[in-house]
Amino acid sequence: MRILVTGANGHLGRRLLGRLADDHEVVAVVRSPKALKILSGFRCQSLIVDYADGDALAVAARDCDCAVHLVGIIKETDKNTYKQAHELPCAALALAAEKAGLKQIVALSILGSNAESANGCLASRGVSENILLQGPVPVTILRVPMVLGDNDFGPAKNLIGLFLPFVKSSIALFWFVPFLVIFLAVNKQHHIRVLLDRTGFAQVR
Repeated sequence: MRILVTGANGHLGRRLLGRLADDHEVVAVVRSPKALKILSGFRCQSLIVDYADGDALAVAARDCDCAVHLVGIIKETDKNTYKQAHELPCAALALAAEKAGLKQIVALSILGSNAESANGCLASRGVSENILLQGPVPVTILRVPMVLGDNDFGPAKNLIGLFLPFVKSSIALFWFVPFLVIFLAVNKQHHIRVLLDRTGFAQVR
């Protein structure tokens, strides 16, 4: 199977590449030369593509069977808003998937996503999910509380600051899971395996 992975340079993406490389052809998509360097050493085809460019994504997805979409942020900035990080890439991916004839999209989202949420991140995630689900290609949304990398555990005050916006929304349910690592793999039957390191919770839509 040939699999397109967007956001492949992230903590989750790198581990997914390591798991898929033995049995599948992987096309890893990133946004910058810096991100591309992170993938050196992985057995995959690595490409720099604008996530919001549907035509460019379609070229990258050519001859692929499915896509795993791992792009997203928790806190927006002036240079990278929720719309730029979530909604535009999903719209581009939906277009690219149709053009490239993909059979399946697996997209990572966050628990509590809802287009009507008062929380900006959760609302953007919800809108993005709907964009994909309304497209012609079958989509599986995997919602998780949070994905934390090996070096993401800073001082407690930083973690509290990270969770606070979601706690205030009173909509999302978050289980803080020490050293949470989630591996996604799409096998030859297009099933999804979710392996949680230690303990955790995920919701599939």
